[in-house]
Amino acid sequence: MESSSEFRSVAWIVPHDGFDLEAISTQLRQAGFHVIACLAGKSSQVTADLRLLPAACFGDSHELRLEYTSDSKPTLILVSSLEQTRAALGFINESDEVGQVAEPVDLLARRLSRLATRSINAEQLHALQHLDPLTGVSGRGQFMGDLIRCLEEMLPGDVKGLMLLDLDHFKGINDRFGHTAGDQVLREVAALVKTEASPDDRIGRLGGDEFVYLFSRYDRRTVEADARKILERIASHPFLLLEQDQSATATVAASAGLVFLQMRSSAEEILRQADMAMYEAKRKGRKHLMLYEQLQESATNQDKDIHLQHFENVARVVTDRVTNQITQMGRRLVEAARRDANQDGLTELNNRRYFDARISREIEIARNHGRALTVALMDLDRFHNVNMMFGWPTGDRVLKRFAQVAADNIRLVDWVARYGGEEFCLVMPDTDLEMGCKVVERIRSSFESSTIESLDQRPVPVTVSIGVAQLTGTVDGAVALIDKASTALLEAKRSGRNRVIAARVA
Repeated sequence: MESSSEFRSVAWIVPHDGFDLEAISTQLRQAGFHVIACLAGKSSQVTADLRLLPAACFGDSHELRLEYTSDSKPTLILVSSLEQTRAALGFINESDEVGQVAEPVDLLARRLSRLATRSINAEQLHALQHLDPLTGVSGRGQFMGDLIRCLEEMLPGDVKGLMLLDLDHFKGINDRFGHTAGDQVLREVAALVKTEASPDDRIGRLGGDEFVYLFSRYDRRTVEADARKILERIASHPFLLLEQDQSATATVAASAGLVFLQMRSSAEEILRQADMAMYEAKRKGRKHLMLYEQLQESATNQDKDIHLQHFENVARVVTDRVTNQITQMGRRLVEAARRDANQDGLTELNNRRYFDARISREIEIARNHGRALTVALMDLDRFHNVNMMFGWPTGDRVLKRFAQVAADNIRLVDWVARYGGEEFCLVMPDTDLEMGCKVVERIRSSFESSTIESLDQRPVPVTVSIGVAQLTGTVDGAVALIDKASTALLEAKRSGRNRVIAARVA
């Protein structure tokens, strides 16, 4: 038997935690593959050589494509219908594969072996060609070599231009969507730029979000027009990203500096001039193309030192980035502090502080607009006995399970707060007493049927008693409303627990 170090690892996307891959894992292990089960959106975080995407794990081709582009691992997509096959072939890279779910394991293993071999060859080829491994365009060293050769071989009358392109506010993409999404944007930008390339053009990535494009055209006007076309193509492209498990469309713009090559110029000087023009474009409001010749002319007319102006532009951009970073950090800290102040640490529901602050506003809104408002006070039955018999950690497990059950059985406009200890309060705007009782009965029934085990795997019996009250003209504020619900709750306890009692409408 081969050692595990000789195995090729496969990140296999599964529809949910606990999905059984044991049978297929055993068979593939005999073929030299180690299967790692992971959820959608997580494969980029898994150290694996290959990735396998069953199309059935995704609702439609859009979700499948989003998952496919989220990770650059060599990928095999498994399909089960002609529609899925057509969808996958519409976006899959030539180096990846599409297979059938019903294929025998030995054929699946051969596909994975072919994919692994192809990826090794591609990595070796990239290394030889000095390509940027993320985007597939030339790396900095390869592009600089191309630029030097281009300058050395220039003839009188040749029209060549170099554009240095930098994505605007790219750090915001990483901060909002994560670095995996940022990498996806860089790959798509590179693909967009390549669609505008002529056979003699050269494209490279200098690093980060900076790309360089070397044009070879018949005249300067065409170079400038094509450079603007690339910026417009990027700005108009909808980038599909993932935000909190939901697909989102984002737009990305770029600023660029354009320099026309001169015979006997050095590659370093050309890049320095393009950098100056690019930063001037950012100063002018971003999403802009600036020609170095225009920058020179403007500085001369205004009697400015072009190098000092460049320093000021760089300082301004850096200051903006630092300011934005500090602002975002401050927002996150304030949001975290606000969340900590209003959220119960154990159940992650609203806490008593939040409840006291909001319930009065709910009552005011209901009265001002003539709307119904119903509250339910929910108390876990014999919770003290749970702690005594099973321990406090199990008690915490019960509290968290109830919080989950309650949250899963209410509308978006309803909200739950941990009122204290094992007591919870549900607030239901635009809901009368009859409907409120139906909602909490659903919660009571779902909680009673929940399977909860102690840390030593003993079953924990759990029920909840609930008192429900509706806001009426005779109820004088939040305290009186909660008192009515509390009276109904006590009646539910005295009547035998595990039931819903509605307060009498006065």
